Amino acid sequence: MVEDDLSAQHGECSAPEERPVGDARMCEDCNVCCTMMYVRPLDKAAGTRCEHQTSEGCGIYATRPNVCREWYCMWVRDRLGVLRDEHRPDKLGVFFSVTTIDEKTQAQQINAHEVYPGASNKAEPKRIIDYFRQFVPVKVIGARNNGFIALTASAAAQVA
Repeated sequence: MVEDDLSAQHGECSAPEERPVGDARMCEDCNVCCTMMYVRPLDKAAGTRCEHQTSEGCGIYATRPNVCREWYCMWVRDRLGVLRDEHRPDKLGVFFSVTTIDEKTQAQQINAHEVYPGASNKAEPKRIIDYFRQFVPVKVIGARNNGFIALTASAAAQVA
């Protein structure tokens, strides 16, 4: 199934995710979310490089919006060891986030965001997506030029 509303599919970087604790990973040189996510306070479109990105990192790091301070992809947040070091989004070509799809039941899905077209079809991302699909719906959000299309492989992965 291919959906057309790009902002609805890719999602907005707005809901804070739990900050990692203990031995949690740090983003290091990865800044995929700085390009891939829609950031309302900066009026930054999904799939476009943030104007504040520099070769040294975020140019407004000390004053960046709260959403940029509080949002973390699943690679950073992974406390179960499902995503290994080589699965860092800039290396894997896919990053994962969690979305609540039903406020009443608190049902969630995992979004697998492609960093470049076809990334989710490579062996390792596909293996991870298939693993997650054993437990929760997974919506693959495919990269296409500077926009995104939602690619859903099964009814379980489709969002109403």
